[in-house]
Amino acid sequence: MRVGFSFNVALKLVKEDISKYSYLFKVDGDAILPSDYLASLMKSKPLVAGYGPAMLISTKFFRAVLKGVCSMNYCDDNFATVKR
Repeated sequence: MRVGFSFNVALKLVKEDISKYSYLFKVDGDAILPSDYLASLMKSKPLVAGYGPAMLISTKFFRAVLKGVCSMNYCDDNFATVKR
């Protein structure tokens, strides 16, 4: 729940049009990822990829399906994956 809240607040604070980006990358502060993790996810040009601590979300998907808001529940990563 707090991840979704933090993600939404960060997007508001940035005050930048996210449509100029292909993806949003949601990463927990304590996540340890392989150095090729992001490149590996991006190869298939997914709508949503990854898992809870590190998810890649297409900005088009984020704006159209999630209505530009990260889910505010305890399973925000599962919500995005199911919506895909």
